[in-house]
Amino acid sequence: VLKWAVDNGHKKWYILAADYVYGQISVKQAEIYAKEFGAEVVGGPTMFDLSVGNFTDTISKIQASGADTIVSFLVGTEQNNFYKQWAASGLNKTTKVVSPVFGPGSEHEAVGAAGKGVILAAKYFEELPGAKNQEFVKLVRDSGYKGYITSQLAGAYMGWKLWAKAVEKAGSFDRDKVLKALESGITYDGPSGTIQMDGPSHHTLT
Repeated sequence: VLKWAVDNGHKKWYILAADYVYGQISVKQAEIYAKEFGAEVVGGPTMFDLSVGNFTDTISKIQASGADTIVSFLVGTEQNNFYKQWAASGLNKTTKVVSPVFGPGSEHEAVGAAGKGVILAAKYFEELPGAKNQEFVKLVRDSGYKGYITSQLAGAYMGWKLWAKAVEKAGSFDRDKVLKALESGITYDGPSGTIQMDGPSHHTLT
């Protein structure tokens, strides 16, 4: 999503993040990407405790910074207020918010129209085309769930499916045998495409 920002002319970044390990590591990575992609960090990184919900002073600083892009690693109920205040202040007319974490926790539903225009990078969107996703969406709807299908929900589903394939390959429920099967490079064709676990890191690749 940061590469998208630069490619679309959004090169003056103001970085905001939740003050815990995810946010702390992410801002460091964002600064690396800024240099790599040719962006300028004109404000922040500014870290916020998860209990903070008033961003009035921050919005004033963003307006004064000349930023055209807000890189957001904000999370949680209180920090959702930033998007409401961003829109209410009119800052949404002069800045673009890009984020890898706006949506997985249904933030877009929590903030409503105030979230219009936020650019999100995620591993899954309910609107993805293809038969696999249509089958998955039907499965979720048939279960009675009516909300937006987030990447967290889809990720949990795909994770279980990948684990099941590993059990089949291992021919066992034994933890070590299943783990070895997962590390062997097996794949699962799911609603967002083919996923595979990276052996050394145990992260999934798509």
